[in-house]
Amino acid sequence: MHHEYGRLTLATAGLLFSEAQCSWCINSVQVALLESTVASLLEVSSGPLALSDAVQHSQRDIAQVHAVNILRILVQDSSLATATSQYHAALTMHALNGFTSPLWAVRNASLQLLGYLSFYFLFLFMLLF
Repeated sequence: MHHEYGRLTLATAGLLFSEAQCSWCINSVQVALLESTVASLLEVSSGPLALSDAVQHSQRDIAQVHAVNILRILVQDSSLATATSQYHAALTMHALNGFTSPLWAVRNASLQLLGYLSFYFLFLFMLLF
C-alpha cells in the first residue's frame, strides 16, 4: 500500500525539471502563460472526484494530486515569487477545500501546499512588523 502513494509522488516529481526550465526567465508573455496554467491547475484539482475513483485510486494516478503538487512547486519557486503571489489567497482556500477529499493523497498534497503558503504568510507578516 505504501508504494502506491510513492508512485504518485514520483510521477509528479518528474515535473520539477519542466517547471525549472519555465522559471528561468519570466517576462510578460510567460506571466500570461503562468496565469492560464494556474487557472487550469485549479480547475483540474478542484474537479469532481467520482466514488469509483476513490475506490480504484491504487490502480491509476489521480489528476487532482498532480495538479495540487504542481501548484505547490510553482509557489515554492523563488524565481516565481512575485508572479505567483497574486494567487496565494485563492490557493489557500483551495488547499483548505482539499481536506474534504475522500483520498488521502489529495489531502496530503493539500496539506503540503497549505504548509508552504502558511510559511510564506508568516514570513511576510514578520517582514511587515
